[in-house]
Amino acid sequence: MACFLPTMLHPSRSHGLHPCTATLAQEGIWHGAVGVVLVNQTQDVQEYFPLEVAREVGDLSVKIVQPNGKTLRTRREGLVDGPLMERRKLPAGRVVASIFGFDELGYHQLPGPGKYELRASLKTVGGVIHAPVVKLMVIEPAPDTIVASHPISLTGEQLKRPADARERAAVQQIKVEGRTFLFYRRFLSAKNGGEIGDTFRLAELPGKVELSVSGSHGEWGRLTITYKTSPGAEPTKLVINSISGSPWTDEEEKLLQEWWKGEAKPTTAPPAKP
Repeated sequence: MACFLPTMLHPSRSHGLHPCTATLAQEGIWHGAVGVVLVNQTQDVQEYFPLEVAREVGDLSVKIVQPNGKTLRTRREGLVDGPLMERRKLPAGRVVASIFGFDELGYHQLPGPGKYELRASLKTVGGVIHAPVVKLMVIEPAPDTIVASHPISLTGEQLKRPADARERAAVQQIKVEGRTFLFYRRFLSAKNGGEIGDTFRLAELPGKVELSVSGSHGEWGRLTITYKTSPGAEPTKLVINSISGSPWTDEEEKLLQEWWKGEAKPTTAPPAKP
């Protein structure tokens, strides 16, 4: 029988994927990934579907179980019917591996604090292989772990709302398991409880850094975050969308401004970049 080993990888826009630390409540995980390794530990040749095919036909199952024991709902579309190709052969001692984005698996956020489990299984000709459970902790950071917080001003419709109906947003430097990360966080209005709405992990930092933020939250505009990792280092600049928390280019900003001028202001996101 083969050994099936998943590994969870965490997103960081400036440092790529790395083994995960604890995740913050409502943190977007769609940029993250699960690395899957299939190892033939037998003395015989084993047949298998390529892992990408196994996922499409449902032979590869990756589920996230919440602290309450319920499976987290996935937004993944329906499975493809039937195998798409013949099985391949995996010689004894050989390994195959693939990486699947959480967006491919249909997972976008881990909602509240607590202990989550990543459970994976793979159907093979010899039976179902169950991978070791990968545990993930989701936390709401304690006040003393937020080493710096930079409130973001509001613009557009947000400013027209009563004070208790306005969202809040902040760029925060937060210590997570001894490492410092840069986050963009959006909070619900006081009227809606004031809880965290969305969390976006932007980069890992060497520690607390001096940084500046320009731009406002709202109207799908951009935020520009500039900081230095050391006194003599060149400035690092991150440009993100103030709503989606995603990287934002000059071309996207140009298209957005043209879109605003040519259309009535919408209540949904502008068209996605092709």
